[in-house]
Amino acid sequence: MIPGAVVEAVFQRIQSDTSVILLRFDEEQSAYPLGVYRSISCLVESVYRNIQTSAEKVGDPTVVVRTRFEKYQDTYSFNFFDTQSLENARTAAMNVFHWFGSPDNRSFCEEHSIVPRFVATNVQDKSVFENSAWLYQVGFDIRFDYTFEYTEEIEKISKIQITEEFGSHNENLEVEV
Repeated sequence: MIPGAVVEAVFQRIQSDTSVILLRFDEEQSAYPLGVYRSISCLVESVYRNIQTSAEKVGDPTVVVRTRFEKYQDTYSFNFFDTQSLENARTAAMNVFHWFGSPDNRSFCEEHSIVPRFVATNVQDKSVFENSAWLYQVGFDIRFDYTFEYTEEIEKISKIQITEEFGSHNENLEVEV
């Protein structure tokens, strides 16, 4: 799962760049137009499929650096609402949709180890008529591919000592690795 702080950083940047209010689906809705996001699926690669490397630390042959890459894919549904017009909801949706296409914004996402990928390249009208009024809703889905890099340093084993017991005495054997 993508850490919440990473997702929040991306969504905060979207809000500041586009001036579109973005709320988590369970947050109190304020003024319209606004956007709501929700994680609708999460794919975690099995441990055996994750990549792991081990190498001697540069400049210190007594330490091994082990790096593991874990891959995640979260799909987010974005929905934009307005009570006045479909065009207001659509404008908010298109501002966020196009935000992901900007090279600077894609670089910002990649700095946070996220690669955004559109599930479909269309923005859909999902408006509903309820209580004698229209609630204009427009939305799209986007998948975030995320790679988490976990690095640890381990002291390298240089010798193994084996002790064998023979009745009344012990024999030690030391093997270099």
